[in-house]
Amino acid sequence: MTDMDINDRHDPVRSRSFAVTDDAPPTSMPMHQPPSPYAALVTNILQARAQFSDLFDASLFSDPAYDMLLTLFTAGEDGRTMTTNSCCAASRVPRTTALRWIKLLTARGHVIAVDDPNDRRQTLLRLSPAAREHVRGWLDEHVLSQATIAT
Repeated sequence: MTDMDINDRHDPVRSRSFAVTDDAPPTSMPMHQPPSPYAALVTNILQARAQFSDLFDASLFSDPAYDMLLTLFTAGEDGRTMTTNSCCAASRVPRTTALRWIKLLTARGHVIAVDDPNDRRQTLLRLSPAAREHVRGWLDEHVLSQATIAT
């Protein structure tokens, strides 16, 4: 695995995740297909949030749980897991704050944490199936409400 550039703000999701590990469920999406529409929508949401917070004091717009859940959702849609370090970086808050949020999200069953089978010093994170469905439902509702507004 390679180190990722944690300062990359152009794509805050894909720059902080990596390929699926042996313990993650296999993806049914062939490599030549585009990313899921859900992943594309969440990537756009996260990019817009990052760009907006760059216009002001970023601390005014911190919502680490929201950013982590959406980032983990997109990584999962793309068939990837994330390291704890990558998830902390994606949250755009201090590491200690991010770790507290990861602990809370894990305790509440929204995030699943497993030891990296290739490197026991790392922990891999992914959304629980229930959390994934909640995010999909929210996205469906969000997309439908936007389509209604546009017409």
